Amino acid sequence: MSRPFPLIEYAQKIGKNTADFTVKDMINFTKEWVRQEIREDLVKMTPEQREEYNRDIVNMKQWRGEQGMSKNSQKMKDAATSRLSVNLNDQELIDDGMAIEAQEESEQENEVVCEIGLTKTDIEALLWALHEIFENYDLTGTVHDLALKGLQEALEGV
Repeated sequence: MSRPFPLIEYAQKIGKNTADFTVKDMINFTKEWVRQEIREDLVKMTPEQREEYNRDIVNMKQWRGEQGMSKNSQKMKDAATSRLSVNLNDQELIDDGMAIEAQEESEQENEVVCEIGLTKTDIEALLWALHEIFENYDLTGTVHDLALKGLQEALEGV
């Protein structure tokens, strides 16, 4: 018969149920557990578990390779070196990526990101909620104010 897990062994040793453990009990268990030798019965894997583990490792490496996540990948090196370029005439740093990002963000802000099939009741509920927001909160001058007003106008036009 195999031994119980270390937490259960410790609970039996101190004469408590694991559900009744206090923070102090857990601290003492952790201290004792760290000092113990590695238990082979907990570390052993069945052949099926070992195969599944190896498949997971291969899949993870493949996914990382597809994503270009490796710090040594050429994509990462190119991104790090091309992010800032030096204009030698003015001796100032120009962030090439910032202009591109700003342009992409402005395009994405007005881009339709989802289509929702709303019923008339859904539209009425949303219009009521927007009306309550504008009555109870001062959103003047915020990005949310413009976005919510645009949403309200679009819903009223339906």
